[in-house]
Amino acid sequence: MIEIKTGNRTWDEFIPIVSRFHDASLTVIEKNGKSVTGYHTPDCPWLWFRDNIHMMENTVYLLDEIRSMVDFMLETQNPDGSYFDYLAQDGSMLRVPTEADLEYLAVIGVFRAWLATGDDEWMRSCIPALERGLNYMTSHPWRWDEKYRMPKRAFTIDTWDFDFRDGLEKLHWPGKIDHKTHFGIMHGDVSGLFYAWTLMAQMLEHLGLKDEAGKYREKRKDIRESANKLLWNGRFYRHRLPLDGFTLAVVDEENQLSLSNPYDINRGLPTPDMARSIIREYMRRRTETSAFAEWFSIDPPFPDRIFGDEKLKPGVYVNGGIMPLVGGELAQAAFKYGFPEYGVDILKRYFEMIYSTGEAYLWYLPDGSPATKEASTSPEAYPTDCWGSSAMASALIKGLAGVRTGKPGFEALWLEPRWITADIDHAEVTLGYPSSGKKFRYIYTHYKSSQTTEIVIDSTPLKALHVGVPEGVDDVEVECCGKKLEIEIENWELGRAFCICDKIDKEIKIIFGIL
Repeated sequence: MIEIKTGNRTWDEFIPIVSRFHDASLTVIEKNGKSVTGYHTPDCPWLWFRDNIHMMENTVYLLDEIRSMVDFMLETQNPDGSYFDYLAQDGSMLRVPTEADLEYLAVIGVFRAWLATGDDEWMRSCIPALERGLNYMTSHPWRWDEKYRMPKRAFTIDTWDFDFRDGLEKLHWPGKIDHKTHFGIMHGDVSGLFYAWTLMAQMLEHLGLKDEAGKYREKRKDIRESANKLLWNGRFYRHRLPLDGFTLAVVDEENQLSLSNPYDINRGLPTPDMARSIIREYMRRRTETSAFAEWFSIDPPFPDRIFGDEKLKPGVYVNGGIMPLVGGELAQAAFKYGFPEYGVDILKRYFEMIYSTGEAYLWYLPDGSPATKEASTSPEAYPTDCWGSSAMASALIKGLAGVRTGKPGFEALWLEPRWITADIDHAEVTLGYPSSGKKFRYIYTHYKSSQTTEIVIDSTPLKALHVGVPEGVDDVEVECCGKKLEIEIENWELGRAFCICDKIDKEIKIIFGIL
């Protein structure tokens, strides 16, 4: 459940429109005597595990059977620890050889389902499969580079499955790995593994396994240091680091800004200064591009047919197409690292797109034309994109509404509403997990006459509440049941905040002065 009431059309109708895309895409497939529930991908009727795990940032608030697909993914794990990519309507399954992300995505999927359900024992039961998957990712010769100690993949466009062969060979999906494969390190796989290790540490520590958690924290520390030295070009993460020295002279690879950069930020790989540099790069390119939005799959794109398909022209699909999933991750990053006006701008532009047409597509041509079956390499082009719309909805929830959860059932969260950036003086926000029935609600009011802001949090069982304090504000009052609480404002990586770490189950009122 997601309810946002502000009296403003954009923010009040944003989630209902996105939810309609999800309602239209809900898919149930029977396999092995079980019903697997999820949302079909925007360009294909199948249930792709990857897409659904990305969607879970939003679908945890919509779907009761949130564990369904994650359970199936783990239950059908291959003996070597790898996972399948998708489940088709006829029950067929396949692992695309060139894909290198499923093993870290499985960890993210379990973590998000655990936050929604609060089922510790279920989460514990998933750990062995997750560890087998991570062991596969960090040992298999198709997935791991021992020299740099980072994940590797074929020469694909970022995290997609098109791979460069020799520039002449026609694409035969699902591709293959052989003597023509040019391996390289793609930053999105590195940030994905980094984030998976982060989440493994959190889950293991929650289970009381502190030594095991510590091992994952050491791994993430090492890979972050290496990645930020090797893959950073001074402004953003370069598209790939070739492991065989192979590069393409027909495109400026060093200047290619690829879609995983915003994901890298939200997974925590770059330092705060590096994160801001990436955001500024997108803002700069927006002023220079002729495209209707700066949410590039990759910019600049590759030349015609270079990936073996005549349809994969510059500006089409993942070869330079404009993707809302990039815009959503970028908006979330902008809110997180000090560019809230930019985050609001992205959300407003996206809302006007979906409000005016009632449609949302996985990708758009630079002139704003939506994807079509005829122009795409994919079998479909549904006007109900759940991946991109989920990313945008997540930016609204985490960024503008300012609710970031860290423990199951909203037991621990970071609260930092940024409604003032959108000129909103009153907002009522309610979030709920259908899978557990847990809810969180607050009411935000900005009083222009007195220049104060009040946040009232409904009685919700909380174990830790971090509240972000806006810049320039030092006058903060916190009340619980009419009694003032002593607080201490501290500097955190995400900004200034105070923490209430005692168990809370009563209404809390927070008042910021001079805002």
